[in-house]
Amino acid sequence: MAPYGKNLIKNPNATDRLDHWDVRGIWEVESPPAGVSDLSNIVEISGNTCFVTSNEWSEKSQLLDLDAIGFKQHKLDKKSVSVYVCDWFSSRTDSGSKYKVSVELLNSEQSVIQKMEFQTEMSEENGGKWQKMENLFTEYRWGGNF
Repeated sequence: MAPYGKNLIKNPNATDRLDHWDVRGIWEVESPPAGVSDLSNIVEISGNTCFVTSNEWSEKSQLLDLDAIGFKQHKLDKKSVSVYVCDWFSSRTDSGSKYKVSVELLNSEQSVIQKMEFQTEMSEENGGKWQKMENLFTEYRWGGNF
């Protein structure tokens, strides 16, 4: 079965703790999340579990091999397949935070084909509310599988 139309990220909402993620810094998993609104109110998210960090810079990453997932190389090379990414994030009500995400499409040599970055700062006053980051990669020349 082709992997189109579904989230390709493994363990996107921490239901399997930190499995499938390469992490730097201090990461924990909360269920339910403390100091923020209930995740179960967001239709796109299953469960009420999330990743949390400390008050220092932390990052997590995951490399996805589209060929191994089931995308066919000849289809990727012939036409652009739209790649949709999204992430939900929040800060606690007792402290502000900074959020940054970077997503790169890589060719088979792992050179960047297309990249997007998003960052924002959240104050204590706006804490506790979930926000959505999303991007649609379109019209790129593939030639790779990451």
